[in-house]
Amino acid sequence: MPESLPLYLRDIRPGMHFLKYELLEQIGAGGQGVVWSAQEREISRIVAIKFLETADKQAQAVSDKVFEQQGE
Repeated sequence: MPESLPLYLRDIRPGMHFLKYELLEQIGAGGQGVVWSAQEREISRIVAIKFLETADKQAQAVSDKVFEQQGE
């Protein structure tokens, strides 16, 4: 079973899974979050994923929905 994404950005590690992606390496960082390269497991496509830092779980849920829509 895939690992779930940790609550804090500092805890993200290569090999962890997020939705249908396996995280590869951190490729950027800024004031609002971090960017990771990831492999879409179903079709072996490499993508970039931006994770935003937020302490508000409700805002994170909205952010996750936006991420899924943008990914499509």
